[in-house]
Amino acid sequence: MAYFFGTYHHNLDSKGRLNLPAQLRKQISNESANQLLITKGYTGGCLFVYPQDNWTKIVAELESLPRTEENRNALRIFTAESILAELDAQGRIMIPAKFLQETGLVKEAVIVGVSDKMEIWNPGSYQTLLEKNSGLHQELIKKL
Repeated sequence: MAYFFGTYHHNLDSKGRLNLPAQLRKQISNESANQLLITKGYTGGCLFVYPQDNWTKIVAELESLPRTEENRNALRIFTAESILAELDAQGRIMIPAKFLQETGLVKEAVIVGVSDKMEIWNPGSYQTLLEKNSGLHQELIKKL
């Protein structure tokens, strides 16, 4: 299972392709074979990107939840609103126009490694998140 960390700023090209940083690409396991799944994040300004093997584990966890209507709908939406993307020879992924519009990604993106996934953020949305949670980092450090 891959683990991701760090914050990177990259530009999207005119075709909606985003170059994933080499440091993050190195963490993608051979089992994933450069297959990534892109899905909507928690907010409108963010996408989640999972390597295939991490995705399989996440879906298995969701499927193991009690079979309530709410959980079935959450799984349905999570998987239905996802696409399979493959890293090209230059280490880029194509982000569908639908996701570009929903996140407000135009030219710039912030790529954040967050444990088992990468997040792709609209820079303004990411800055807002940081500002809203500025004290959270200090509180977490105190607990360590």
